[in-house]
Order: sequence, then C-alpha cells, then structure tokens
Amino acid sequence: MKSILPLILFLSILTETIAQQDIQTSNFDYFSSFYNPATITQTKHFCGNGIARNQWNGLNGRPNTGFLDASYNFSDLVWVNLSLTKDVIGFQDQSMIKLGIAKSLKVSPSVKLSFGVNVNYSSFRIAGSFITPDTPVWNDNSIPNSNISESSFDLDAGIFIKARNIIIGLSSTNLVEPTLSQPSFTFQEKRHYYVLGGYTIHHRIGDFENHLLAKSDVASTQIDLKSNLWSNQGWMVGLAYRISDAVIPMVGYQQHFGRVHIRGIYSYDITTSKLNNYSNGSHEICLKICVEPPRFTERYTHPRHLGTWQ
Repeated sequence: MKSILPLILFLSILTETIAQQDIQTSNFDYFSSFYNPATITQTKHFCGNGIARNQWNGLNGRPNTGFLDASYNFSDLVWVNLSLTKDVIGFQDQSMIKLGIAKSLKVSPSVKLSFGVNVNYSSFRIAGSFITPDTPVWNDNSIPNSNISESSFDLDAGIFIKARNIIIGLSSTNLVEPTLSQPSFTFQEKRHYYVLGGYTIHHRIGDFENHLLAKSDVASTQIDLKSNLWSNQGWMVGLAYRISDAVIPMVGYQQHFGRVHIRGIYSYDITTSKLNNYSNGSHEICLKICVEPPRFTERYTHPRHLGTWQ
C-alpha cells in the first residue's frame, strides 16, 4: 500500500484540467473493466457483470447509471471484454460501448503482469426542454437545443499486477480527449487517471478483501476505500468510504449451481457531504455471473472397440 501513495501524490500535481466526468460506482472492483482493461485477466473462464446505480436519490436530475460487461479467457493467452454503459445526468444522456483486449505475462511463479486496451464508441445527447423567463430559447445561442447529439471514438489503457494476494492497477481513460462540439455547446472528454490496489486475507471463516481506488483528472482527486468479508457460507458484509462524500455499508450473497457461480451485492451510500440535505443517499445493485468450462475426462480407447474401453 505504501508504494501506491507516492503515485497518488504525483497524479494530484500534474497540469490543470476540469472536474471529473467519469462514472462513479461503490463496487468499483466489479467496474474495473471500464477504467482499466488489463483487469479482465482476472477472469478464469467466462464472466459477466451488471451494475445499476441510482445516485443521490430524491435529488432532481440525479445521476442514473447502468453497466453490463462480459469477459472471456482464451486459454490464458488473451482476454476479450465487451461492455455497455448508460449514464443519465439531468438533460445529459451518454451511451458507451467498449471493446477491450488484454494480454498477461508470467514474471515469476507468483507474479503476473497484464496489459490491456479499450476501444470506445461514445454517444452524447442532450434531451430536455429549456424554459426561460424572457428570451425565447431559439434566440439565445448560449442555451443548447433539445435535440443535440454527437458521437466520438476514444481509447483507454492500463496495466495490472497480481502477486499472490496483492493486486495493483494503473490506468488512464479518454486518452484521445475527443471534443463534442455544436454551435450552442462544447463538451470535451477529459483524460482521467486511476490507481487500483487490493489485498486479500484468507481466513478459516472466509476471505477478507480490501480495495483502494484513487481517480483523478488532475484538477481533483477522489479516493475510495472498501473492505468486505465473504464467509464460507456465502454471505458477505462490507463497508466502504468515499472521502468527503459517503459511508457505504453493503451486503451480498454468492452461490454455486454446478458450473455456474452467481454473486450479488447491494450497497447504500450514506451521503456525508452537504448534499445530504437534499438527497436520501444512493442505491447500487451489483450482479456477477461466471461459468466454468466443461470438464473433460481422459480415457484410453482402441479403434477396434469404438471407445468402449475406459
């Protein structure tokens, strides 16, 4: 953990940009393919994630986010990922498709180094009716039209290190920084930087997982801390903290059905900022499904017996 702190400090003193734009989730470790494509190398077979987030419930124009992704492991040689994201904030409506690919290298028997890239297609739309007290909307060039839409292509890149029970990820999104421009508005996707850290303690009662995520667009930095305990009976209890923003209790449950593994999590953000005067907190549901490949048994056969000997 000490090795991560200097990098966080370095990210906070780079050149100035504008405030953060990237999506926020409490279960950021299940959202990692969005901001670090190299993390998909944790997938052992086929896995899918789904996240639904209602942020700042009760606040008019609050953010609502939906995320779906699927990752597949091709014989531990290359991993691919496809994700779909829908994010609505007030009149702003953004849809994103990300296609990720990652490769992993074995540095030592206990250390694995991975590299990954996302190719992104983003559609940005303003959908809303603006009401003004005097000047009609169509005569005011500073007010966007209600039917504006633009699209762009972008790239993300990241590296991911796994060493026994420790994980470290470094990544950046919006590398191209595309600008969506119309006569009445300009919207630029700013580059964001991420540091992901994690440590798991295996205990006789279950696994104690600890994660840290620091994200920055250089103008501002946000840090999330998260700890949870997955018991051997399948239940999970956890607590997360987003500095100067929220305390987040969470519960979960996982179950095996043959080769299918299902894990579900519910978290509730208790807002600690001044927004708690206007919001009832944030709700988030996370669902993860993994499917193991079929197991094949080896047997000796002779062509004269057409496979009847085992």
